[in-house]
Amino acid sequence: MLRTLNKVSGYIAGIILYPLKSLFVNFLVAAATVSIATLILIGLPFYYARNAYNAADERKFSAAVFAGIQTAVYTLTIVPLFTGIALTIGSIVAIYDVVNSAYLGAVDGYERGLFYYVLKKAFTKFTVFSTSLDTISTLVNQRNTTPINQHALEELLVDSEMDYTNLVDVPRPPKEVPELFETTEISASSDAFLTENEINEAQKITGLQAPLTQYKELYKRLSFINQAMDERSRNTFGRQQLAKVILGKVLELHQSTTVTESSTKSKDFGQFENPSPSIEDKAQQLISHLQDPNQEANFRKLVKVLTVKHFNADCINKNLELLRLIQPSNFSKIAKAIHEEPQKNQAIANLKRLNQHLKTSSTSEHAQLINNAHTLIPIIEDNTESLMLDIAGIKNTDTLAELLGDKDYEKNLPKILQLFKEIHPDHFGNLAKLIRGDSLNFDFVSDKTDFVSSDEIFFLDIENPALMVKLYEYEPNKWRPIISSTKIIDFANLEEWLTKNNSHPLTREPLDNANPYELNGVRYNTKYRIYPYKGFHSSHELKLLAQHIRTTLAANTPPSPFPRPSTELSATTYQETSSQRFFEPETPSQPPGETPQNNSGNDFYFQ
Repeated sequence: MLRTLNKVSGYIAGIILYPLKSLFVNFLVAAATVSIATLILIGLPFYYARNAYNAADERKFSAAVFAGIQTAVYTLTIVPLFTGIALTIGSIVAIYDVVNSAYLGAVDGYERGLFYYVLKKAFTKFTVFSTSLDTISTLVNQRNTTPINQHALEELLVDSEMDYTNLVDVPRPPKEVPELFETTEISASSDAFLTENEINEAQKITGLQAPLTQYKELYKRLSFINQAMDERSRNTFGRQQLAKVILGKVLELHQSTTVTESSTKSKDFGQFENPSPSIEDKAQQLISHLQDPNQEANFRKLVKVLTVKHFNADCINKNLELLRLIQPSNFSKIAKAIHEEPQKNQAIANLKRLNQHLKTSSTSEHAQLINNAHTLIPIIEDNTESLMLDIAGIKNTDTLAELLGDKDYEKNLPKILQLFKEIHPDHFGNLAKLIRGDSLNFDFVSDKTDFVSSDEIFFLDIENPALMVKLYEYEPNKWRPIISSTKIIDFANLEEWLTKNNSHPLTREPLDNANPYELNGVRYNTKYRIYPYKGFHSSHELKLLAQHIRTTLAANTPPSPFPRPSTELSATTYQETSSQRFFEPETPSQPPGETPQNNSGNDFYFQ
C-alpha cells in the first residue's frame, strides 16, 4: 500500500515539479542572456570611449564622445537583434524542456517514488531541466578540463587487439600518453627472495634495518593477497557446482507445485514492461553467467564499442563477436548503461549500420544476430535513465548468493525459489560473481592488524589484483622502483577513472610524468606503471630490496675457505622499448654489451 502511494504521489509530483523547475531554470537562462546583452550595450561604448580618450593627443573629450556614440550605434543595431534571436530559440527550447520534464517527472515519479528521488532531483538538479544550461555546462567543462582525448581513445578501442577478457577491459590512453599497463608476467626466480637465514643475518647489520623492514612489510602485504588468491582458486569450482545442484532442486520444487504461470512473473523492475522470463529460462541464464566469468567484461566492452563515433569495419566485426557472446538477458542492462542522450543516439545509429551490414551479408548465423540487434534498438530508445539503485534487488542478490552457497540447502529451497522468482536478470552478473567468490576474501586472516583487505587506492574489493609502482629514471631510459611506492590495486577499479583522467587518484600526479623524485640532492624523472599480480615475483620492489640486502650481506661476509660459485646480482632495470606502444614487457632484456650494475647504497632512499 505504501509502495503504491509513493508511486502515485511521485507520479503527480513529478508532472508538476519538474515542469515548474524547468520553467524556473529557463527563466534564469533568459534573464542571464538579457543581463549580458545589457552589460554589452552599456559597457562597450564606455570601453571604446576610454580607449579613444587615452589614445587622442588633443581634443580628448570630443574623441571619447564620438567613439562612445559610434560604438553605441553599432551595439544598438547588432546586440538587440542577436538577443532577440537567442531569446526566441531559448523560448522554443524551453517549451520542449517543459514537455520533456513532464514526461521525465512521470517516469521518475512512478519508478522511483516521491520521497526517494523526485523531491531531491527537483530541488538539487538544474542542467537536466534545461537543454540550454546543459549545453553551456558541457562547453565550459570541456574547456576547463583536460581529459584523455576521446577521439584517440575511441580509435584505440576500435583498433586494439587486446584481450579484454584477461585484462578486465581497462581502457587505453591515447598515443601521446606513454604506456601505463604491463601485461607480461615477470619471470619467477627461486633466488629472488630472502631465506630465513638471510633475514636473520640482515637483522644483525645496522645499515640494513630500513630496507629489511620495507622488505618484510611488503612481503607480508603480498602474502595476504597470495593466500586469498589460492583460497579463491580452490573454492570457485566447488561453489559453482553446488549452485547448479541447488538450482536443479529449485526447478524440481517449482515443477512440483501448482503455482500458475502468472504468479512466476517478476515484480516491478523499472520502466521495461517486458514479462519476466520463466524460472527455467532464468536458471539457464544464471548457469551461463556462472560458467562464463567474462560476461561482465564483454558487456562493458559492447557498451563502449556501441557508442564510438567512428563505426568502421573493425567496429562491426567486434560487434558481431560481442553480440554472439552477450546474452539477451543483458540487453536491458546495456540500455541502462547507455543513458545519456548523445550516447543513446550514437548507439542506435551504430546498431542500424550493423543491421544493414548483416542484411547485405546475410547467413543463417546472422539471422539471430539481426534479431538481437532489432531487439536491442527499441530497448535503448525507451530507456531514459541509468540503472536505478534497486535496494531490494541488491539485498535479494546478496541473500540469494548466500543461500546458493549453503551446503545445508534443503530447508531453504522454498525461500530460494521465491527469491529466484523475484530477482531480475539484470542482477545475474553480480549474483554469479558473488557465488563464484570473484572478490578476494580475507576471512582466513586471524590477525587483522596491518594487512591488505581492499584496493589500497580506491578502497574497494579486489577481483583482479595488480601492483601500481612509481619508478624513477636513474639513467636515461632505465627505471627503478621507488621504495615504499608499491600499491596493491584492482584492475577494474581503474577503468572509469582512467577514461577521464590521466592522474593518480590520490596525489593527482600525471601518471606518465609524475612529480620528480629527489635522492641525495639529485632530482629524477618519474612515472607510474601497473603490473598484473600473479605472485611474489610480480613485485619489482620486492625483488630489488632482496637483491640489495643480499648484495650487502655478501659484502659483509668473510671469505669462505671453501670454493663458492660466483653469482652476479644485478639491479632490476626497466628499458623503454617503444614510445608509441601501450604495453611493454615487464623484464626487458639487457642491451648487448651493457654490464649489469649492482645496487649500491646510493640507489636507495628509505623514508
